[in-house]
Amino acid sequence: ALAFRHRFATGSDIPEDCESALVYYERLALEAHETMNNLTLHNVWAETVKLSSEKELFDQEGEAGLQHRRNVELAVEGDTEAAKKLGTQHLYGAQGRKKDLNKAFEFYQRAADGGDKQAMHEAALLKIDGHGTPKDEKGGVE
Repeated sequence: ALAFRHRFATGSDIPEDCESALVYYERLALEAHETMNNLTLHNVWAETVKLSSEKELFDQEGEAGLQHRRNVELAVEGDTEAAKKLGTQHLYGAQGRKKDLNKAFEFYQRAADGGDKQAMHEAALLKIDGHGTPKDEKGGVE
């Protein structure tokens, strides 16, 4: 279900279809809820993650908020690992961040400009597909 969700949401090798992606998101949520209930019945502890707004994350107290603010500072200062990490978080909506392809491209491009080969690859894919940046197949291949 997760792979189909991604394919429909991004239009990867199939037409982009938000309604179909939503069906798979809902299916995943139900499966996750059922799994959590089953774990609780067997006295297994599991962690859940709350999705938050970018402002909530930036203003967040404690280690998570501190780490997020530090990664943003480091990325702006040219730290390619921090920029790549933020790019990935925004690309997939990980670590409580909303999926934001514009920010994903921005941070991947920062890391790519600093010489990170994986970030170059990710930025190129976004550019070729026109996700988070104007579509530029030629520029994505260069």
